[in-house]
Amino acid sequence: MSGRKCTLDMGQAKEEARLGLSDDDLTALRGAGAVHDIGKVAVPDATC
Repeated sequence: MSGRKCTLDMGQAKEEARLGLSDDDLTALRGAGAVHDIGKVAVPDATC
């Protein structure tokens, strides 16, 4: 795992704990993050 990825994951875990989200909400949030990341890679800037 890259250093940046590890740092982001640790920050995400701290934020999730602070928000007090349920497991279902965390699953949905992580899924939304993945879709966002895919969109950033797959959708050309000129489309937006």
